[in-house]
Amino acid sequence: MELLKGENSNLIPGVTSSIASMGVFGAVAGGTIAAVSNSVRVARGELSGPEAVSNVTKETVGTGLSTAAGMAAMRALGSGGVVGFVVFFAIAGLAKVIWDSVVSNPKTSSEKADASE
Repeated sequence: MELLKGENSNLIPGVTSSIASMGVFGAVAGGTIAAVSNSVRVARGELSGPEAVSNVTKETVGTGLSTAAGMAAMRALGSGGVVGFVVFFAIAGLAKVIWDSVVSNPKTSSEKADASE
């Protein structure tokens, strides 16, 4: 009721800033892990430098967005504790899967046909 009366005008900025903060935290964590992993692959000769940069960029953005999506869902439902934990990871995981499917570079159908022959 406080929100409807305008007594708690700091609520919305607080929610959006925490969502953005968690998104940044997710991006930093995901980007760091991707950078280490891709650096090892470059050192082994499994990946070129530009491919590694592309992978790290995609992973950084994807983990940031999915973390923010999970936090937004948790906040929107007003859930906390175990339910909030489950909501956060379910939505964050789903968002990451969607992100990965959108940014992946699948072979075209003609390339798949050529590879199978």
